[in-house]
Amino acid sequence: LEDAQPVALDLLKDDHLTDEEKVSLTACLGQTGTPAVVEPLLDQFESSKKEALRIATLDALGRFDVPLVAERLLPLPADISEGLKSQVISLLCSRSQWAKELLTEITTKKLNATEVTLDQVRQLLTHDDPDLNDQIKHIWGTIQPATPQEKQGRIKAVLKILSQAEGDATAGEVVFTKTCATCHKLHGKGTNIGPDLTGAERKDRQKLLENIIDPSAMIRSQYIMYNAVTIDGRILSGLLADSNDNTVTLIDKQNNRIVINRSDLDELEESKISLMPEKILEPLTDEELRDLFAYIQAN
Repeated sequence: LEDAQPVALDLLKDDHLTDEEKVSLTACLGQTGTPAVVEPLLDQFESSKKEALRIATLDALGRFDVPLVAERLLPLPADISEGLKSQVISLLCSRSQWAKELLTEITTKKLNATEVTLDQVRQLLTHDDPDLNDQIKHIWGTIQPATPQEKQGRIKAVLKILSQAEGDATAGEVVFTKTCATCHKLHGKGTNIGPDLTGAERKDRQKLLENIIDPSAMIRSQYIMYNAVTIDGRILSGLLADSNDNTVTLIDKQNNRIVINRSDLDELEESKISLMPEKILEPLTDEELRDLFAYIQAN
C-alpha cells in the first residue's frame, strides 16, 4: 500500500480518469491514514469544479487530525455551492481544533454565524471542550431545545400564515427541492434518507407541522440517528446503514455514506435528536411557506 500511494497521487492528476474513478481513488487515499496525502487532497478540493469529487475529498480529509485541513479550508471558498459550504462547516465541526478555527472566523466577522445551523452548533457542544464551549456561548448564547410550549406556539403561528392566502404549488416545488428534498421524496422526486412523503397524511396540516417543527418528539426506529466518536476525537452523526464486525456505516444529512473502521471507533450511541433539523422552516418567508404547503398537500 505504501508503494502504491505515490502512484495513486499521480493518478489524481490524470485527466483521463473518469469522475467515478477519481472519487474511488480519493476514498482509498483517505483510508490510508497517511498524512502525506492531506496536502494533495486539499489541492484537489481547491482546483476541482466537480461537486461529487469535492464531497469525496472532504470525506477523505475528515480522517486526518491535522491543523492543515482547517488552515486551507478557511476562509470558506467563495466558489462553492450552499450545499457544499454546509458540508465544509460540518467537517470543521467534527474535530474540536478545527471547530475553534471555524468559530474564530465568526468572531472576527469573516463568516456569518447564521451559516452554522443549530444542529451543527449542537455537534460542537458534543466535544465537551471548555474553550470551545466558551466560544459557542459568546456567539450564540446558551443553546437549549425549544420547549413544547414554544413549539406549539410556532405551529399555531404557521397555521395562521397558511390560512391567510393560497400558495402556488409550482413555486412550492422549488422551495421543497431546496428545503426538503435532500432527505425526503415526494411524487418520485427527492432522496430516501427520511420517510417518503408521498403516502404520508399530507392533508392534515396540524400533523405535518407537528412532525416538521418537533421532529424529535417521535422517531421511527429506522430513522434513529447515531452519534459516533472515533478514537482520535472525530464526531460523526447519521443513520445506521450497516454494522458488521469490521466497520460501521452511517448516512449523514447530505446522503453521504461514512464508513468507520471498528478499530477506530470509541463510542457509538443512539441520539435522542432526530436527523431532521429543527427550525427548518425559519428561513422561509410567509409566501414561501404557503407555496411549500400548497406543493406538499397537492394531489
